[in-house]
Amino acid sequence: MATLKKLSFALVACLITMPSLVTAGGQETPAPKRRRVSMQEQQNLFWQALQDGDADGVKKHLSEGADVNEPDADGCPPLHAAVSEEEECDAAIYTGEPDENPYREIIGVLLEAGANVTAKYGGQTALEQAASGNQAYVVNQLLPYCCGVVTRSHRVCQVLPEVGDLYELFLEAMEDEHDGVVEAISNRLIACGDTPSLELCLDWAAHEGDEVLVGKFLNAGVSTDARDAKNGTPLHTAARDGHLKVVRMLLRAGADPHAVNFSRRTPLDKAVVGNDRDVVAYLLEVDADQEALDARGKTALHLAFGGPFQIAGNPTIRLLLLYGTKMHEESMECPNWFAHPSMQRR
Repeated sequence: MATLKKLSFALVACLITMPSLVTAGGQETPAPKRRRVSMQEQQNLFWQALQDGDADGVKKHLSEGADVNEPDADGCPPLHAAVSEEEECDAAIYTGEPDENPYREIIGVLLEAGANVTAKYGGQTALEQAASGNQAYVVNQLLPYCCGVVTRSHRVCQVLPEVGDLYELFLEAMEDEHDGVVEAISNRLIACGDTPSLELCLDWAAHEGDEVLVGKFLNAGVSTDARDAKNGTPLHTAARDGHLKVVRMLLRAGADPHAVNFSRRTPLDKAVVGNDRDVVAYLLEVDADQEALDARGKTALHLAFGGPFQIAGNPTIRLLLLYGTKMHEESMECPNWFAHPSMQRR
């Protein structure tokens, strides 16, 4: 009897949950159908989830047909909007609200769904937007999907050449002191093996005197003989700008102290023109060529006499003389160089 009652209850439950209803006349009435959401409504729901920071909602509406690349009424693509929201949310986190940044997950969802990384809004790609906003985390998210970046070599990762120039982004990040972005971009360039861009980055790091970056590029195998637009090497750059530690690093890594640029000037010449005694002294210690003539027939000593530092007791001039630098009177611009105060203290 108990078993019969259980079966009766089960049957009643089945009848209640059936998708059709039985009327008094014995006719079945279909259960009401769920209203089909239009594509425009789906897109609106997708945008609402994005703006709310609802990663699960974004996934849901994308799976139901929302377009990952359809811009809003202002022409802003979803990826750009998520990058912008991430920046604002990241700033708000410092005030304790919210506790985490949901837009990072949303950016990942959009990228996996095929967001167009070459699309521009306000003249920038999403990568350029994130880099200029110092959003290092987002830059790291975007870079693997932007492996088609165009670089000065015009040979690496040519799949998506419209996404941006990594070297230019590197320079901008260096100038703005966006260290996290610099690290992210330099890591990507190293991973791509883009030698021409890496050589330019090494030269810029030498200009800035950034020992960490210089060491990073050298460890990655970037040549110390890289040449800039004037055929100068990173050693020329570091010597000119007075970065002694970088000069040492480059020389220990095999940089040529006798290399010449298009004006046939050596790193020693550059250090002399910059009037950096410590760099001049170190280059002289490693036997830099004191007698090398530039394109105008001038030696380092001539440059020291003819430069803007013609002052009594100029330490650079005295240092060159101390190391036995010879005079070439026929090419001296200063006719009275024998009477120069520095000569009297020899």
